[in-house]
Amino acid sequence: LSVNIFLGAKLYLNSAESDDRNDVYRNMVNFTRVLEQVRHHYVDADKVLYPDLIDGALKGMLSQLDPHSEYMDPKRFQTMQTDTRGEFGGIGIVVSMRNGVLTIVSPMDDSPSAKAGLLSGDQIVAIKGKTTERMTLPDAVELLRGPVGQKVTFTVRRPSTNVRRDVTLARAIITVSTVRDINLKGEFKLIDGENKIGYLRINQFGERTADELESALRKLDHQGIK
Repeated sequence: LSVNIFLGAKLYLNSAESDDRNDVYRNMVNFTRVLEQVRHHYVDADKVLYPDLIDGALKGMLSQLDPHSEYMDPKRFQTMQTDTRGEFGGIGIVVSMRNGVLTIVSPMDDSPSAKAGLLSGDQIVAIKGKTTERMTLPDAVELLRGPVGQKVTFTVRRPSTNVRRDVTLARAIITVSTVRDINLKGEFKLIDGENKIGYLRINQFGERTADELESALRKLDHQGIK
């Protein structure tokens, strides 16, 4: 009887403790108390606005799960959707930060940037009158992208001549291919005609990756790839 009472009490206490941990309202009270303490007593009031605190809490919560779980605010979620669709309004350039300078990696074929004569290595020093000196790459990309047909003005410096010029381009629909050949195009020619060897590269995944992969394989198949 004593053993039964002891085990029963232990099971009851464990169950009660588990219920406390899973009680959403009780835990939300604790979260709200901490939120209010930080909001009203932190030394720098500009850094503890409610939207910022909640966003930080949500990001921290999701980061505890696994490397593939992440909280996205509406702005970042929209950017992710644009990237996976592989189609957006822009000027058609691939950019990166090189030694802290926003640099054009390559203009896309038949894009507004290619038609304007922009070259790989050109540096974008200002966008819409704002210097890019301390601008992050995502912020720069956001300024360059926008509604199709609307114009964007930016300043380009060519290192070989040290000449600066303002460029104004109308944004067009830019389609990004996720499957490319060895020349980063869509020709998919055999790289070894004698041994019938082909090559393709999936550089990122998007909504059209499966269709683009099938199309590339068909082109190679028509050439007798082995």
